Amino acid sequence: MNSHYDFIISGAGPVGLSLALALTHTSFSVCVLDQNATLEAVFDVDSDQRMLALSDRSIRFYKSLGIWDKMLPFATNISTVNVSEQDTHASINLFGHDYKADQLGVVISYAAVMQALIDALNNILVLKNKDKLNHDLTQHNNLTFINNIKIRSISSTCDNGCNENNNNNDHNNNQSKHLIELNNASSLTSSYLIAAEGAFSSIRQQIGIPFIQNDYDQVAVINIIKCEHPHENIAYERFSKHGPLALLPIDTHKMAVILTVKRDQQKFWENASSADFTTAILARFDERLGNLEVIGTQQIWSLTLIIPKYIVKNNIILIGNSAHALHPIAGQGLNLGLRDVIDFIDLLDEN
Repeated sequence: MNSHYDFIISGAGPVGLSLALALTHTSFSVCVLDQNATLEAVFDVDSDQRMLALSDRSIRFYKSLGIWDKMLPFATNISTVNVSEQDTHASINLFGHDYKADQLGVVISYAAVMQALIDALNNILVLKNKDKLNHDLTQHNNLTFINNIKIRSISSTCDNGCNENNNNNDHNNNQSKHLIELNNASSLTSSYLIAAEGAFSSIRQQIGIPFIQNDYDQVAVINIIKCEHPHENIAYERFSKHGPLALLPIDTHKMAVILTVKRDQQKFWENASSADFTTAILARFDERLGNLEVIGTQQIWSLTLIIPKYIVKNNIILIGNSAHALHPIAGQGLNLGLRDVIDFIDLLDEN
């Protein structure tokens, strides 16, 4: 195994793996570290209920990586987004054709996105192993994946007079080398270290980047429902005095539901029935979708806003939820993470 890499990515979720896959199309050496994930994982793409909304820009990015065809069979188009406020006449419809797009985006499971990324990276690693015998495949010889590993400590040395606390975004004037000590007593070095670890990033904490944290005093109750009437590929955002509600279309008659409630109601929702869930939806929405049936398993997520004061420090870069953890009501979490990846690759191309 190499000991030095151009880029080390900590975190093998959708954002970290998307960046890794994009970097395999360059000549840079890349190493992905994760404390749990393995590229041998097999996701249940047919039954996973963790739903993501992908924007048109995110779809175009995955097309550029050559993996969108693997995701497409599991995606449901969003043709319209309806935003409204209860007990008022305030309502607006957003249509894909208004933005010269076939759709505003799609709804797709976390499992389908991860499986497509893992399959693509596995193919590259297989080709890399073949490269030992076939030197025509050197373009794939830049990726390493290490799982079941944690970063124990990070130390940085700077050339050109940069100082250890520099958070200057001008990487041309900030040439750093990072020594990364791992919990298996080994170490790696890198020119750039990328944190794609989620909202509570250990790298962000280790290098002392300050951040703003705001508790929304809310939890999200998430489930899948089946509707009597077809949803017609409309996604809904509904605001009410009880909190926001989002419904995302799946197939023809199913919807992923994000019901936001006050944190002091969490205990109730941990033991709530399916009837409680559908009653809460109807109390905020209306009966346009007909009778509702809960067909998923309920999940509850605590909601917190986290925004670092800066996202670059001595060529250590935060992306995805490590750089911005937001409320899920607009479904932009992964899209913002992929925007980070796209902008990062564009900056590499420019420089």
